Amino acid sequence: MVMRLLTYSIDGHLQLTPNLYGSDIPPYAILSHTWHADDQEVTYHDLTSDLGKAKRGHDKLNFCARQAALDGLQYSWIDTCCIDKSSSTELDEAINSMFRWYQNAKICYVYLADVARDFALPVHVQIQKSRWFTRGWTLQELLAPATVNFFDMNGKPLGDKAILAHEIARITSIPLNALEGNNFMDYSVEERLQWAACRETKREQDGAYCLLGLAGVQMTLRYSETYGDAMRRLRRKVKKNRRETEMIDTEHNAHWIVAKSLNGLFTGRIDLTKSMRDTLLGTHQSSQNLEQIRLVITGMGGQGKSELCVKVANTLRDSFWAVCWVDVSSEVTARSDFVTIAETLHCPAESVGEVVRMLSCTRRRWLLILDNADDPDFDYSVYFPSGSHGAVLITSRLPACERYSTVPSIALEALDLMHSTVLLLKAARIPETSWSSLTPQAQDIVRMLESHTLTMIQAGAYIAGGYCRLDQFADRFERHRKQLLEQYPTQQNSRYQNVYATFEASVEVLMYEENEAGQDGLAVLAVLASLHSSMLPFRLFDDACEGARSLLRRNMDTRQDQNSSNSSIATLKQRFKIFRRPTNKFQALKEVDQVDLLVNEHILQLPAFISEGLEARSNRRFRKACSLLASLSLVSLHQSHDYDAVSMHPLVHAWAKDRLDMKRQQHFWIQTACLAAVSLAGPRKWNSVEKHFQPHFQALTAVSPKKLLPYAPLEFMLPVLIHCGLLLSAVKLYESLEIFLDGLYQALEISPWTFSERYLPIWRLAATTSVCLRRPKLAIHLLEHITDIDAATADSSDPQRLSAQYSLGRAYNDNGEPGKAIPLLKRIIETYETISTHQDWLLSSQLELNRAYTATCQTQEAVELLEHVAATQEHVIGPDSQRDYLRTQHGLGLAYIANGQIEEAISLLEHVVTMYKRCVEETHLDLLSSQHELARAYNANKEFERALPLLVHVTEIQSQTLKPANYLLITAQYTLGTTHLALGQVTEAVPKLEHVVEMYNQTLDETQSERLSAQYSLALAYVDTMELEKATLLVRHVVEVRRKTLELGHPHRIQAERLLKDIEDGTVYD
Repeated sequence: MVMRLLTYSIDGHLQLTPNLYGSDIPPYAILSHTWHADDQEVTYHDLTSDLGKAKRGHDKLNFCARQAALDGLQYSWIDTCCIDKSSSTELDEAINSMFRWYQNAKICYVYLADVARDFALPVHVQIQKSRWFTRGWTLQELLAPATVNFFDMNGKPLGDKAILAHEIARITSIPLNALEGNNFMDYSVEERLQWAACRETKREQDGAYCLLGLAGVQMTLRYSETYGDAMRRLRRKVKKNRRETEMIDTEHNAHWIVAKSLNGLFTGRIDLTKSMRDTLLGTHQSSQNLEQIRLVITGMGGQGKSELCVKVANTLRDSFWAVCWVDVSSEVTARSDFVTIAETLHCPAESVGEVVRMLSCTRRRWLLILDNADDPDFDYSVYFPSGSHGAVLITSRLPACERYSTVPSIALEALDLMHSTVLLLKAARIPETSWSSLTPQAQDIVRMLESHTLTMIQAGAYIAGGYCRLDQFADRFERHRKQLLEQYPTQQNSRYQNVYATFEASVEVLMYEENEAGQDGLAVLAVLASLHSSMLPFRLFDDACEGARSLLRRNMDTRQDQNSSNSSIATLKQRFKIFRRPTNKFQALKEVDQVDLLVNEHILQLPAFISEGLEARSNRRFRKACSLLASLSLVSLHQSHDYDAVSMHPLVHAWAKDRLDMKRQQHFWIQTACLAAVSLAGPRKWNSVEKHFQPHFQALTAVSPKKLLPYAPLEFMLPVLIHCGLLLSAVKLYESLEIFLDGLYQALEISPWTFSERYLPIWRLAATTSVCLRRPKLAIHLLEHITDIDAATADSSDPQRLSAQYSLGRAYNDNGEPGKAIPLLKRIIETYETISTHQDWLLSSQLELNRAYTATCQTQEAVELLEHVAATQEHVIGPDSQRDYLRTQHGLGLAYIANGQIEEAISLLEHVVTMYKRCVEETHLDLLSSQHELARAYNANKEFERALPLLVHVTEIQSQTLKPANYLLITAQYTLGTTHLALGQVTEAVPKLEHVVEMYNQTLDETQSERLSAQYSLALAYVDTMELEKATLLVRHVVEVRRKTLELGHPHRIQAERLLKDIEDGTVYD
């Protein structure tokens, strides 16, 4: 790669170096700029002839060279003069090399010739209109260099790429992440090419040639060809190099979504690991193999299936674009892990099915590991993506799971004697120099434990902890095995008898610990047994400490303590200490109808490792107990930059629960529930850990309220159960919350349709669930009562009151009553505009009001509302600003359609779609929604041929990524059906509209406008197919409902009545 650079001569004049090659090229700066007129740029021949000093472009050369010198660089490169463009060969090589030249530069200077620094204005306002952002060549000049500094026309600094990243992302529609380092290489070639969609070049062919570096290809320049020909050649090059490109994009692992780390004790299984590796790589070694590779490993719990998968995944890491781990021990853990995958892959999926379908759609290679598939009644095939681009690895205790394997499955046997002995000695931390002398004793233990992997690790940890010598372990083990069989006779024939006996030996250590750590360890074990075995962040326990302190202060008698400002937590606890059974005082407190109130009695149920640490403001005892349990291999500890966490092997978890009799299970459930409940009063910064809490709160509430209520008196249990509901709501498990509330209604013999103010906290939960699950009638019934109560008891800016009002407005809209939503939402917006917090709720309320305006034909008001919102967002910079901006633009496009401003709608929605395409995957719901609305705009403009392929694309993607009953999918299918109808394609329209009507009948109330519109459209289709009887039945029903719900002159009511009259009068075909 030949290159020449610009430098100063001894006499201070700019000159070019001789040709430089490879390692001879010194460090250099590089300029990015927009050209003046060609005759005003300094060329190669100008410099070599000592001409061009009077040209406008000479100032740029001086600026670049001077700035480079200030940055300690002797050389610089500028495209205008460092390339001899009279040589087609050199020009060809230069254009093919230019991306690398920018990439290799020490620094890139962006010279904005149309920007003059104005210190009265923010920089981002000044640069956003610069021509530099519209040119094709400057795209690679922005992305390729590691360091990019911006300057105005006078050479004044404006900031670097990192400082201006948010504004650059907004101007260019390039994802913010892509602007950092070489992160843009994580995006597909197609995505990178789309970033240039709205850029221009002086010569049309350069529109393709400027993308060579971004596409990672080289090709000969042909300025005689058209832009279309050049792009087709470019895409053919990309396609031809697809295999090599995919090796770069996918075999270099981009996404490692595996929470488990490789155990340092992993021993043996070398041949098995290699065999599994070869089997899984077979997925993409043979292009003829169209069957997905699914490999199932079965075997006893604790035999090492998961550890083997971690080992194999690590060896295959660089062979797959994404390696994903999902704990399928429960539906909640599976959903949590699948959502983590979606978040990591920048996909907005919220359900397992959506993530599975997203993986089905991707053309990149992935490895999906499904761990703990141990439920004999569950069909695990729902977790298998379709297609052959990826491989699935499954672990199970059930031999029957072998049926899922498409290749020979593996029944994992115990380690052989040699490797089992090595594992035990490693776990016992016995120096390798002593192994030979201790091998016979170790082998005796191995035989006694039947080479069970987890049991040997447990035994080794016991010995390593100094609780016995290697030669003493056999006696200890036999004693605990006998005790286990006496206490639990059912273990006589259990295949896990030896495993449990080893665990019990570790429990004895905890029982006889001299300090509190042993008892704390037992308590932690019991608490974890009440939850799920998966990773539980320590934050729950930290928040429980903070929450308990907060609640204790709240419950203080402030009149007695007003002169005692430094009262300690211990003093507070002593003053409010009450018996562990409800007292008259407690009963009296409950008579004020605060059925969700947590009082000191609940706090006193907390485990000692929490309650005794309140004064110290530390969870030291809990962490120490976890460390002790980890030293005995009873739990695993996890650390990340966001949080610390603890987990249990499913077998240990089952044992920890089994060893508790029913009375102790009830006791520890109450402890655990109180701990989780008081955590809600803590800081609750759960964004990064919310999905990890989901399986634990699901497990906590798995027992029906009817069974839970007798655990303690009602006055004590009811606040606990209500807080269990709040926990489910906090982590967005609304389906689980609905089931839990149904159980609570039965236990209390109440109904949400019979409102009682005493149970207001329960009704708030029920209302939240109803809104989120689109049950508008129940939501309205509850929220009308709730908002009346709030109006009498809470300030107008109270967040809970505003939230209830917003939910009511949303429910009115969902129920086809937008007229009721409008005044409510307007009041909410007025309130939010007076406070600085909750700005996300302000935008949500504005968009909901836009929806209500549109539904009531107040389209001009809808347009004015969102134009105002959009104007206020123009200069907002922040992590969510682009998302909010696009949400608003999308809503404004809808308002334009409703207001008849179709051209404006098309222009705006085309822009929104382009922006989304540049920053999200094609399966992203926001992109698909915007494409759907753009199709609606085309339809409104009678451009049905443009709408049809777009709608086919949207519905195909949504069908793969959404559930059949999903509202977005059904709505898009409805628009597709009506588009077929408008094009006269009745045979295509009728089955689609029949399907839509059927789905709406199942999911929406009969008064909801979407359902009625679909029925009306199907009636029109039946008219076209001469099926007037069917049409009459449908349109008559629509008329009846619309007469009840719409005003006399409403267009939709008039439309339906006119069609019915035409059918009945026999004039429908006139």
